[in-house]
Amino acid sequence: MKRTILFLASAVALSAQIEGPRLGLLVDGAQVQTAWGIPGVAVHTPWREVSAKLIAASPKQDYVLGVPAEGPGLLVMGANGKEDGDRLVLSDVTGIEAIAFSPEGSAVAIRRGARVDVVTGLPSRAEITQTFDLSFAPDEAARISISDDGSTVLALVSSGAYLLDANGMTRMAIDGVSAAAFLPKTRDVVATTQDKVTLLRFAQEAKEFAIEGLTAKRVAATSRYAVASDRDFVVVNLASGEVTRLSPDAEPRAVQSAGDVIFFLTDDGWSAVDLTDSAPRLVRIPKRYVPETETGVAQ
Repeated sequence: MKRTILFLASAVALSAQIEGPRLGLLVDGAQVQTAWGIPGVAVHTPWREVSAKLIAASPKQDYVLGVPAEGPGLLVMGANGKEDGDRLVLSDVTGIEAIAFSPEGSAVAIRRGARVDVVTGLPSRAEITQTFDLSFAPDEAARISISDDGSTVLALVSSGAYLLDANGMTRMAIDGVSAAAFLPKTRDVVATTQDKVTLLRFAQEAKEFAIEGLTAKRVAATSRYAVASDRDFVVVNLASGEVTRLSPDAEPRAVQSAGDVIFFLTDDGWSAVDLTDSAPRLVRIPKRYVPETETGVAQ
């Protein structure tokens, strides 16, 4: 009996060494994977298939949000992946069309047609603290971002990029914005246009970085970097202005941010832009085989 216990303990310890810490929750449609380890030494395993739409993982990697496939509300799923731990919050809220986490996950914006609600307190509770009106662009589904303090929403439509807060609405003084995002813990913004990344800091002059051939569909920001992406990832050091272009083997079809790691999915599987080292780099996150379990949760 004692020998059996020692064997089981060794097996658990070995499994922990292989998996390491949770690096990320990776969303691909209804399928969610768990990335284990650290950038450069990581694998991913099945987490669960989610019966919901508009699924999004918190940048803190501690929970997942989804809109129920049928009915109102917002579904909160804990990091252990067990369905019996799912909770429905904001049960009277209907028509959610988009979910946007703030850079560090402390606030969430949900878009419902021409209305954006700011939600705070997740995952333990959910409270709508502000609501903004997007009816100035009635025929468009605005792309939205939210600042970490929950005070400011950025709405991107064809007519421009707009900042909305308790004082009203301000149009950003940049034409042709293709993507924009907040920096962590601030209301500073990075925006991309043709051949350029612009950093807008409160009460400071705009800082521009010229990048020939840039046509970004997405942009994310850390306190150190702006990462613009279309087919490639263009990483701009916001202090030095150094630009690094990283080229995946295939075009990304899904991109999600988690602090200093930006996960992306191609036809070849999951990879990441690792911003934790001295220089930005691409790393693969291969799939690790695990036996199927009754819950479908990787332990």
